[in-house]
Amino acid sequence: MLEDIQVWLEAQQLVGKKAGWPCFRGYMPAYQKDVVPEQVVVLTERAAGPAPLRSGSHPKPRGLQVRIRTAAWDQDGGLDHIRAIYKALCGIRRNTIGSTNIRWVEAHHASPIPLGADKSGRFEFSWNFTIAASAR
Repeated sequence: MLEDIQVWLEAQQLVGKKAGWPCFRGYMPAYQKDVVPEQVVVLTERAAGPAPLRSGSHPKPRGLQVRIRTAAWDQDGGLDHIRAIYKALCGIRRNTIGSTNIRWVEAHHASPIPLGADKSGRFEFSWNFTIAASAR
């Protein structure tokens, strides 16, 4: 699922080289000048949380965490970017993305969770989602 979500976000120009936000799956790489850029997006599969009350049959909910690290002292740019990812993900309804059938995506909370900044002023934010998805 993570690879399919990453490819879809690249098509929306929210992650990847064209977007200026490299995407990693499963871990937040440490910043290394000329190797790993300051601003990155990380996708991690996690526990889905409580299943929403819905009628009918639905795929088992899966969890997704989107975490970003901003360029130094760019808190507003980071917030704008993770909100754009939120809007894109929550707009997915009954769509096949790669090998994943997605019925719906819901955020666990109404805004991103601020995780603070490091000593160089790179802010981190996180947003958790529940996704009703199954393999094609």
